[in-house]
Amino acid sequence: MSKSSVRSYDVLNRIARVKAAQASMALAEASRAEQAASSHVDQASSLCVAASTARERCISSDGSLHLGEYWMLTELHDSLQVRREAAVDVLQEAQAEQSARGLAAGSAQRFADGVEEELTQRRHEVTREIEGRLLADSLELWMQHGEEA
Repeated sequence: MSKSSVRSYDVLNRIARVKAAQASMALAEASRAEQAASSHVDQASSLCVAASTARERCISSDGSLHLGEYWMLTELHDSLQVRREAAVDVLQEAQAEQSARGLAAGSAQRFADGVEEELTQRRHEVTREIEGRLLADSLELWMQHGEEA
């Protein structure tokens, strides 16, 4: 192993860590988008229920029907139902995006961890080589010193 190999892996490790951090930030952004979409679905669902409830109140207990109000609330309910369905579609897209970004973030993190592990191993190998050379040089000096004495 050479020191240049260690330097190369050190650079690759820094790059991998940055990419993993970027992927993590993208996942956080996707999570916020998913939460916002979920909130829109909840809001649209609440409005649909409120319009439906108001429409049902147009039918009085004596059997009479306030036709104009009933028709307006039916139109409102239908419009809100379309809005809710659109919000559900956006939510599903946000969930799919979050899932994809989660997979990408996990993959980037695993790659960064693997590079760091390889970097650590290469550093140990270079250290062992240096220690081996130092030991050989020390033995050679000791043997030379013993011959001189």
